[in-house]
Amino acid sequence: MGFYLVKRVLLVLCVTAQAAATAQVGSEIQTREAAANFVMAQAMTLGILREECHEWLAGTDDDAERIALAWWLRNRDDLDTANWVVLKAIERHRATLPTDAAAVAERQTLSASVTGSLVILRALFNRELPTVASCRNAVRQFAAGPSRGGPLGKVPDYGRLQEFSEALRRARVEPGFVRPLEKSRTLDAQVSPTEDPMATLDAIDAARERGDAVVVLRGFETLALRGDGKAAQNLGFIFLQGQLGQNKDPAAAYRWFYRAWATGEAEGLYSLGVMWRDGIGVIPNQKVALAAFRLTHVMAGETEPAGVRALANAQKIERALQPIAIAEVGCSSMEALHQAMRSVVTPPPQRTDPVPMLKSGLLKDSLGIGPPNVLCN
Repeated sequence: MGFYLVKRVLLVLCVTAQAAATAQVGSEIQTREAAANFVMAQAMTLGILREECHEWLAGTDDDAERIALAWWLRNRDDLDTANWVVLKAIERHRATLPTDAAAVAERQTLSASVTGSLVILRALFNRELPTVASCRNAVRQFAAGPSRGGPLGKVPDYGRLQEFSEALRRARVEPGFVRPLEKSRTLDAQVSPTEDPMATLDAIDAARERGDAVVVLRGFETLALRGDGKAAQNLGFIFLQGQLGQNKDPAAAYRWFYRAWATGEAEGLYSLGVMWRDGIGVIPNQKVALAAFRLTHVMAGETEPAGVRALANAQKIERALQPIAIAEVGCSSMEALHQAMRSVVTPPPQRTDPVPMLKSGLLKDSLGIGPPNVLCN
């Protein structure tokens, strides 16, 4: 073989070896990132079970809190490593991609565990509303580990558990590996109870898709009675507009909007303001509507849609009212506003309802309604 031919062959072999090494590194990165996303998806799912199944299983052998704690203790090393892997992926995106592309890649990286959790939840609940039985079965999957015949056996990534475990172990022995700060290595930080009831919301979406109004209403009512303001707001719109084949029921709509407000949802108060402004289910009262819109603006803030809409409505009402009427609203108390709001709720809510943003004092001082120097009787 001639000199130049030998040189060319050696060059080809060198390039081939480099390409193989690069491919191997790329494959390792993909595997460890998939492993990290899967561990974090399991942790997110357990956090959802801690919230959605708590009231049914608390104090039993299948207590989601107890099982989540045991799972967390078994998987702390992998959770620490997953956190590091995700942070390294974000650093890589920022270092190698244009700003806009890096932002997209970062969002995809952070949302991967959410997508993975939804896959697990669908295997556990089959897009049906959680029940005592399905919650018990779900948490037991995390207590005993997945089996081929169990619901988690249908999740493809569970077939890669060994591969994922080894990939995360290799990541932990790299020189640059750093564990999270201790304050981020707690059960509530790494298997956090979430306020987003994904299992129930996914079941509601499935019920909407098949036109099952009964399940939609039951799902939203379950969440609303647990203190979910957005669920109460959805119910308000269903009854206000007659959605899902329901008859329009302004009284029911008002009751759910009031509950939404009582749990801190500014949109609930905004909707009450609209009902008072337009006389939907109540005798129209522009003064009460003005106070409701001004309070919504304070609750939601300058930039949130509810706050922006509320301010526009308040200003429109103020332009239409006489100055003396505006002054009368400003001289009213927060307690008077609350009494007006709850007076038409049927059945009447308990007086201890935790309505936010209701502090003592006059509306002219707390909401800026009317001239600040006006003398109130």
